[in-house]
Amino acid sequence: MLRMGSHDFQSRKEALVMRKFMGLNIAPILLFCGVSLGMAGTLQKEFKKQFDFGSGGEMRVENVNGRIHVEAWEKEQVDVFAEIEVRAWDREAAEAFLDEVEIVVDERAGYLSFEVDYPRVRGSGSVWDAIFGRNRRPQVKVDFWIRVPGETDIDLSSVNGHIRVCEIDGFADLGTTNGSIEAEDMKGSVDAHTTNGGIRVELREFQSGEELSCRTTNGQIRLTLPHEVEADVTASTVNGRISTDFPMEIRGRYAGKNIRGQINEGGGLIELKTVNGSIHIYER
Repeated sequence: MLRMGSHDFQSRKEALVMRKFMGLNIAPILLFCGVSLGMAGTLQKEFKKQFDFGSGGEMRVENVNGRIHVEAWEKEQVDVFAEIEVRAWDREAAEAFLDEVEIVVDERAGYLSFEVDYPRVRGSGSVWDAIFGRNRRPQVKVDFWIRVPGETDIDLSSVNGHIRVCEIDGFADLGTTNGSIEAEDMKGSVDAHTTNGGIRVELREFQSGEELSCRTTNGQIRLTLPHEVEADVTASTVNGRISTDFPMEIRGRYAGKNIRGQINEGGGLIELKTVNGSIHIYER
């Protein structure tokens, strides 16, 4: 029978304790390093350009992460400024990725569009790359500021970003997922839709035959209408309330959370819908 001395037993016990200690603590330390060093490089570049563009055309922007701001001006041109920001695990990676991020322009008669093109991520896929965050896709944010002729149809979409438009006289299709939507001093039909964010729309004019739709899941809806507006209104919420400055002729049963009625004998169609939020209709 093999006998173990007390000294050998104590040494083995200490070795086991040390191994257990190291096993429990190395991973958290490395994980902490990976988190702290995960996005160490942040760089920006700009995109600036002007395009000849007459009134009555259509302008479209497709974004993923970042805000979109569009306002009207008196020139027969579209003026675009975009700030592109890349965050990566180090400066070298940020520079390489930033060089490949592009704003793709589609210019045709009466039509102009801007879309962000993202490069593919190239990595070694090693264990150390995973630990230090090098397998993660660099984070890209693109913010747009655009000026267009007032009489322009606009189609703006983002996934994570705020959308704001001002003084547009034309159809406005405004869509995001995580972000709020603001449309100020508008004239014409508006379709504003988001999931996580509020919607605020102000109309200076709304004619019979035009349509306004505001839809969100988590956020309130605030709509401001001119005094003389004539509209058929449908409004509904689940967790919130509905209020209006206008006398409204209600059709059917008034339930407080779901109304259907007319302002000034009806006219243009207005649909307001949210789940978690209130709806307010103000008089301009």
